[in-house]
Amino acid sequence: MSNCKGFTDSIRSKGFIYQCTNENQLFDLLAEGKVTFYVGFDCTAPSLHIGNLLTLMLTRFLQKYGNKPIILLGRATSKIGDPILKTETRPMLEYGAIDKNAEGIKKSISKFVDFDGRKNSAVLVDNDQWLGTIKYLDVLREYGKYVSLSKMLSMETVKNRLNSKSHISFLEFNYPILQSLDFLHLNKMYDCSLQIGGSDQWGNIIAGVELIHKILNKKVYGLTLPLLSTSSGTKMGKSEKGAVWLNEELLNAYEYFQYWRNIEDKDIIRFAKLYGEYSEEEECDLKKMAQKDKNMAKQCLALKITTLCHGKQLAQEALQTSLNVFANIDTKDHSVQGLPIIKINKNLTKGILSAYEIVKLSGLASSNSQAKRLILEGAVKIDGIKVLNPSQNITCNDKQTIIISVGKKKHISVKIYQ
Repeated sequence: MSNCKGFTDSIRSKGFIYQCTNENQLFDLLAEGKVTFYVGFDCTAPSLHIGNLLTLMLTRFLQKYGNKPIILLGRATSKIGDPILKTETRPMLEYGAIDKNAEGIKKSISKFVDFDGRKNSAVLVDNDQWLGTIKYLDVLREYGKYVSLSKMLSMETVKNRLNSKSHISFLEFNYPILQSLDFLHLNKMYDCSLQIGGSDQWGNIIAGVELIHKILNKKVYGLTLPLLSTSSGTKMGKSEKGAVWLNEELLNAYEYFQYWRNIEDKDIIRFAKLYGEYSEEEECDLKKMAQKDKNMAKQCLALKITTLCHGKQLAQEALQTSLNVFANIDTKDHSVQGLPIIKINKNLTKGILSAYEIVKLSGLASSNSQAKRLILEGAVKIDGIKVLNPSQNITCNDKQTIIISVGKKKHISVKIYQ
């Protein structure tokens, strides 16, 4: 009983749960490590991002209690597209792109979930293995009578599209049915009794729970996580440059570290609970640190979260790069390693660029006019020296490295090549 209470207190205090079926009964089973559960990821991008991170952290949490995760790659459902809370149909992906994305997503997941072969090691499955060969008439004959059209129309994801008079295709309308068949298949093959997803997946998950009950007369469960935003309302998973990816090919460890280093003050403890895997004692220490020095607390949290994703060495290097940059190190010796790098062909520069041009080319400004405005506001440093004249000439020699800084938080290394 004490183990169950400890589990329940922990999972609730961390903030993982948004909705859950038969919560008390499910938590008892999860606390005893008796549940095989699954989470699914459609292959719509070459990496997961921090919008998916909460699902991975809950998967880690449940696996540590002895529960067995099934990770489902949605190659089949990626061919259709989920209509969740969108105002338009998701663009169709080429099959080759779906396969390539699947490999990247496997890499993202393996950073956080244990596949090492022990009793409750994770299992990786692909729904194209069973949905890819399914016949439409068989679906209608075997499962059509169990699917309630009125319930499908009442799903929040569908209602939002219909109420906004946005187009929703018959193809997308079939998505909840296919997701239900995934749950049914995994229940038959692995005795999977729990599906986990974001709160926007609640209708699809419940459809699966009900389908299994009607066909197999078995009790299974559904659980959703909240869709998080920062304290100021910004959606998690996005930055000014776009998605905050988990794979280093799309976002290096320093940029990942900087995302967490620059979180809002109000989010320090909330994100520590969700993403930091702190013990109660460690969390208490972090709270005390945040009361005295919020920047130091953010730095410690960023290091912890980056270590989970990129490993200790890259996380330490990211920390050192951040310390070097913020200590106003003399960047003329180009000793700041780990900064994001953009390469510019010398032929495009003719050996010289205006200050505003190089700021624009670095990607730290979206237009020449924005670059000029940032310079006039005194926000731009080039090789550690503040630039106030947008038209100031910057010499661009072959193999030269130039450090561009905008404000205190944006830094990039520009390399000139022939």
